[in-house]
Amino acid sequence: MSSQIDLPLFNRTTGEIDILAAVSIPFLTQLVPWRQAMHQHTETFNVSQLTNLVHKMKGSCYVVAAMNVAAEFEQAENGLTQMTQADWHPVYQRLLALTQELEVELISIISRHGQG
Repeated sequence: MSSQIDLPLFNRTTGEIDILAAVSIPFLTQLVPWRQAMHQHTETFNVSQLTNLVHKMKGSCYVVAAMNVAAEFEQAENGLTQMTQADWHPVYQRLLALTQELEVELISIISRHGQG
């Protein structure tokens, strides 16, 4: 698994890796309700709600310096209104997989660098 977090960028912009551990906690806390809402709105294919959820997660990914993941969320956000439910499903699965990888990486950082 490759790194989802751009640690050099985070260090340049904040100067301290411990800050990443601190901002990771709110990110991780939002994952369960976010995943539940994504599942619900994927089932009903509520494009408006999905767009809002994808947009929120894009911003959250930027906060934890997961730039490539944020870019994938941005691409999904920009394309969602043109997608059918069948088009959306593999995108949704990809976003879930990326958040799972990011979750594992952030938990590892927290365990190595404390909680702030």
